[in-house]
This record gives sequence, C-alpha cells and structure tokens, in this order.
Amino acid sequence: MSEAILIVDKNEAHRKTLENILQLRNFRTIGVENGSKAIELLQHVEIDLVILAVSPSDAPDESVLKFIHEKKNNEKVAVLLLGESHVLESKIPLYPSYIDDYLQEPFSPEQLVGRISILLKKLYSQHDTLLRTDRGDIEKEADQFTAIGRIFDATSTEADISDIFRLIAQEILRLIEFDIISIILKKVREDRFKLLTLDKKRFDEITTKDIYLSMDHGPGRVFRNDEIFIEQDTWQEVNSRLEYELIYSADVRSSLIMPLHSGHTVIGTLNLGAYEPNYYSNLSVEGLKYVIKYISMAIENVHLHTVVRDLNHKLQVTLNERNAEIEKKYYQLSLINKVGQAMQGTLDIDNLLNLILTCVTAGGAIGFNRAFLLRVNYDKEIIEGIMGVGPSSWEEAWQIWDRLSKENWKLDDFLAHRDYNFARKNNLDTITRSLKLSLNNTSDFVVMSVREKRPFLVTEAMRDNRVNKVIKEKLMVNEFVIVPLLARDKVLGVIIADNLFNGKPIDQDSMQLLNMFANQAGLALERANAYEKLTHKITELKEAYEELKETQSKLVRTERLATIGKMAAHVAHEIRNPLATIGGFAHSMYKFPQDEEKVQRNASIIRDEVYRLENILRGVLDFTKPASPVFALGELNRVVEDTIILLQKDLQVHNIDLVLNLDHELPRILLDSQQIKQAIYNIFKNALHSMLEVALPGNGGNLRHKLSVTTEIIKDYVQLHIRDTGNGMLPHVMENLFNPFFTTKNGGSGLGLAVTHKIIEDHGGFIDVKSQVGKGSEFIVYLPLRTETATTERGL
Repeated sequence: MSEAILIVDKNEAHRKTLENILQLRNFRTIGVENGSKAIELLQHVEIDLVILAVSPSDAPDESVLKFIHEKKNNEKVAVLLLGESHVLESKIPLYPSYIDDYLQEPFSPEQLVGRISILLKKLYSQHDTLLRTDRGDIEKEADQFTAIGRIFDATSTEADISDIFRLIAQEILRLIEFDIISIILKKVREDRFKLLTLDKKRFDEITTKDIYLSMDHGPGRVFRNDEIFIEQDTWQEVNSRLEYELIYSADVRSSLIMPLHSGHTVIGTLNLGAYEPNYYSNLSVEGLKYVIKYISMAIENVHLHTVVRDLNHKLQVTLNERNAEIEKKYYQLSLINKVGQAMQGTLDIDNLLNLILTCVTAGGAIGFNRAFLLRVNYDKEIIEGIMGVGPSSWEEAWQIWDRLSKENWKLDDFLAHRDYNFARKNNLDTITRSLKLSLNNTSDFVVMSVREKRPFLVTEAMRDNRVNKVIKEKLMVNEFVIVPLLARDKVLGVIIADNLFNGKPIDQDSMQLLNMFANQAGLALERANAYEKLTHKITELKEAYEELKETQSKLVRTERLATIGKMAAHVAHEIRNPLATIGGFAHSMYKFPQDEEKVQRNASIIRDEVYRLENILRGVLDFTKPASPVFALGELNRVVEDTIILLQKDLQVHNIDLVLNLDHELPRILLDSQQIKQAIYNIFKNALHSMLEVALPGNGGNLRHKLSVTTEIIKDYVQLHIRDTGNGMLPHVMENLFNPFFTTKNGGSGLGLAVTHKIIEDHGGFIDVKSQVGKGSEFIVYLPLRTETATTERGL
C-alpha cells in the first residue's frame, strides 16, 4: 500500500500542483488549506508525511507542528517544510525539533520526490530500531517482574531478613553484575543501623552487624538526601573509602547505592559494589528501576513479619506471666475465702485468735514459723500481747515438721486438729503475754504500724533502733513482718510473724498474703468483739425483761377493769346509732304500714343496719383479734351513697349542706363494702360532731355548714375526699387521732377512727388528714385501684 501524504498549503493552485506531482508517483495525497483542518484530518486518518508550504507572509501553523510532535510518540510521522530560502532561514530556527527536513523553492518534481523518499526511509529505519529497543526493554522488564514475583513469594512465608536478603541478591545478580551486595536498615528508635553483607562467590555466608553511619558519605548521604548515588571510584577520598570498606570490603572500587522506602520514608539502602572502577552508570539504575521499589516492599513486609512475630512472642510471655499471676491470685483468694469462712463460724474471742494465728503458721496456708498477736488497748494506751502460736524451740520445730511431712497436712487438717488448750500451755504463748508496748513510743515499728495503718518488714531487727528492746529480747529474731488488724479504719491489733527456725526470707508474696488475711481477720475480730458485747447485752436485757414481765403483770391486773370499761363504752357508742336508725325506720313502718314501697325501703335499711350492728360487734372483736376483710368487686360511690342515707336526717336537722362530686367513671374495685361503709360512717360522724361544735359567723350565726364528698382516681389509687367546715383540730389531736381510746368528745370511746384506720390499712390503703383550727378538716382516703375479675378475695 502506498504512503499517505498530507499537503497543507493556503495557495490552492500550488497545492494542486504538488498533489499532481505526487499522485503520478503513486503517493496518496490529501490537500487542506489550513492548520485546523489538518489537525482534524490527522485525528482520523493515518498519515506518513506532512508537507507544510510557507510563504513570506505566513509562518508554519504552530498548532499543527505541536500536534504532529506529540503524535510522533506513538506513530511514525515526518514533516517536510517547503518555501523560499530567505523564508526558511528565518522560520526553521523557530521550530528545530518539530521539522524533519526542508526544501527550498524553486525545486524540480524529482527533487521533491527524492527528498520525500529519503525521509520515509529514515522514518522506517528509526521505527525498526525502536521496535528492537522496545523488545529488549520488554525482556528486561519481564526479568525484573520475574524477580519481583520470586521475592514476594518468599515474603509470604515465615522467612527472616537473611533469607530474603539472599534471595534479593540472587535475583539482582540476574539483572546486573556485582561483586559484593549489602543492605543497610535503620533500627527502630536507635541511632544504629543493621548491615547485611554478601559476596557473590559465597552466597551461603551472610555477615550481619550493627554500624554507625556518617551522613556525608555513601549510604549515609543517601539516607540524608533520599537519592540514588553512584561512586565511580571509592578510593579517591580517604573518608569515603573507609565508609565503603565498612559496607563492602577494601577491594570494592565502584558503588551503586539506592534508597529503600516505606511510603515517603527512607528505611534503608541497597548497595552494589564492584571491584572495577567506573563500573556502574545511569543505565545500571535503569536496569533496576522496577525491582528496587518492590525490594523496599519486600524488606518492609519481612520487617512487619518480624515485628508481629516478636509481638506474638512477647504477648505469649505476657499471657503466661499473667496466667501465672492469676493462678497465684486465685490460690490466695481461695485460701483467704476458706480461712474467712472458718473465721465467720467462730465467735468466741480466744478461739478466733487461735484460729487466726494457726492460719498464719499453717504450712497449707501462709506458712510462717511463728505468729504473735498483740491487741491495742486505747484506754490504757498500750499494745499488749494476747496469744502466740508456733514452735517454742528448735527441737519442737523439727518434730512438728517431721510429723507434717509424713502426714502431708493441708489447711483443712490444721483447722480440724488445732488444739486451743495446747496453744494456751505453750511457752510461746507465755512469751507473747509478757509483751507490753507503750502506744506513745512513736519511733517503735509496732506503734508505727498501728498509727500509720500499714505493714512493715523488718530485716535487721537486732541493729535497728526502731525495734523495741522488749521485742528484741523476747522474739530473738532478726527478720519479721508486722501487719495491722484493721476493722472499719480502726486498728484492733497487730500480727508479728517470722521464720526463726527455717530461716526462709520473707518475700513480698508472703507479706501481701499476710496483709490480705489480716484485713479479714480484723473484721472477724471486730465481729467477735461485737458478739461478745451483744451476748453481755442480751443477758442484761433478759434480766430486765424478767423484771418488766413482773411489772407488766401488776399493770395488767391494775388496768384490766379500766380497759373493760373503755371497751364497754366503745360498744355502746357504736351500737347507739344503728339502734336509733332501726327504731326510727321501724316507727315509720308502724305508722305507715299501707305504704308498701316505703315499708320495703325501710325494711331494707333496717336489715342493713342489723348487718351493721353485727359488723360493729365483729369490729370490736376485730380490734382485739383482727379479722381480715372479705374482698369483692364493688362500687365505692355506691358505698358512699348508702352511708350518706344513714346520715341524711342528721344533715337536714342541723342545716348542713351536702356537696357530692362523685366520679361516675370510677371502675369497680376490690373491697369489703361493709367494712368500708363502717370506716366512712365513722369519718362522717366525726365531721358532724366537729361542725356542731362551732357556729358559723355572720347573720347571727345562721350560715350553713357544708360537708363535701369527692371521689376520683389518683394514679394507682381511688381517692375519697371528705371535707367539713368544723372547728378543726389542734396539733396534739392530729398526732393521736387514730390511737385507740383517744377522744375529745364527752362520752366518746376513742375507737371509731382507730377502727377506720385499721380497716383502710387492711385494704392496702392509707388516710391523709389535713386540718386548720377554726376552718375545718379534710380526711383523704386512698384505696388501691385493684380491678381483678375475681369475685372474692381474702387478705390482700
């Protein structure tokens, strides 16, 4: 296929001439008059050569030249400039890199065709060369990517830095020659660097060491400037030669050093050394331009693997230590718990003290040789010895240990077989009881433990002036521990423990365990002291109780008749009103027997009043022997209305206005309607009595009193609010209002409101009372809003 030539010429005649010349020589030609059309054509048609014709008045179209220049990066395009000599001389220097050749006018057709043929041959030759170069580059890049793959395969395993370094050296040797290769890595949080060196003749031998680098030469300079550095001759300067000897050997003459990165941070250098000078060049760097990036990543991956492995190891060590600590704490807490349970079951003081010291000295527990318990007597301002447990001589100690080693006693065995009486006969206990220290000697270790509420470990007792002389003489030991017995921030005493006979040093674990135990022992000792005081107090109370019973018997005999009188008055008081009601309605029935409706209604009222009388009698009995209410679903409003009927006549006679404000939406609730009726009736009667005692002011005292009754739901309660305009109550009356037999009325029994209070409480409710002297009183009754569907229920 013939070559395509684009002719850009504003002169149409000149353009046509050029097209004809070239078409006769079998070239395909396309002609356009300006640069914009040329660019549009070049974007869609493959062109081999562009002819630009310029005149004295026109420069070559710069946009076309730039477009062709960029197009050359991917396609073969030649540019030939045509014009007169003086025009070309002025234009060509302006665009030297954009133009491949030029031809001065006038020219013959043969000259034009010849120049075009030369340009095309040159273009094809360059293209073939580029193809061959690209093929070589592709092969080199393929080698680099193969090396990268091998390196990354290794980093996915558990390989260490030496294995990866050896692999890197093998792969780089396939890409570029070296005699010695090394890697320098920056050590985390250190000024030192890690150097790994390998000779290509001895791949199995890797030298590793830590070094310091100068930042002015070789790898130090690469670290500082983050740039590739080539040293053609390492022997030229003494200082740099020493640096190169450090990272290679004395025989290396030329060096190529490349930085290794983690992100934007230099983490190391890859160093290639050759025995020949001038061995490395920029072409050497090109040979490694891909692989060096991935070597950095491989090094970083191995470093991360190492860090993770080290962290896992440290974590495992920490977990093992923590587990051991937890097991130790668990053993200590189990021991303290077991001892605590034993102490909780012991309330006898002396027995408890013996138990405490047994636990301090038992081999299955804390395991000290000897233990002394001293108690603080704040009244006398002394610290006095109370009890001691442990061997009193070397011979006795060996006998005990020999027996225990054969029988393999545990803590439970010590607790089960401890001999309190034997401990009291022991010489060590006698020594302990002879100890008495002044609480005012503030330089004494024992006193310091009491005052500062903390333990002390004494290691040089015989030479320490802070150890009391008595302690030195009696205990005869150089090392001991003092632990306070604390209970609610008060020191009750101290425990002194030592290892006189086996000479075992007292470590922090033993001291800590003893301190934990002492905290529980202090609480147990406080509890035992409290129990002892309580026992003494109980004995005193028993004696007082016997005296009280005798006195009470006398009082009962003296007051029995008075109580009977009060009860009789109460019964009379409660029965009088129902009997009056029954009499009144019976008289009405007698007077008007022909009015059947009235007779039936009156008979019904009489029947209810008879029931009420029965309940009154039952109420008296309930007061002395309470009876539970019989619950059924009922309407509180109905009970209120029935009660008001009983008082209707009194209200009319005494000109008292009744104001009812009953909530007719009230649900049915569980109540004993007879008991509630009795309770409400008592409150009404109390209100009537209060209003009759006072005349309202104005109009000669003829204003009418008012009794207000309201029902409503308040949260979980049904509320009955009864308000009167009586004379109110004084504070002392309010305080005793519901006390049995308390009354302010002449002839009153004082049981009416007491019975009312009991009935409301039996229903699970309560009464709130408010009163103002001269203005009246309010009784607010609260009954639980129970709406269960059960028809009856006892004793809610």
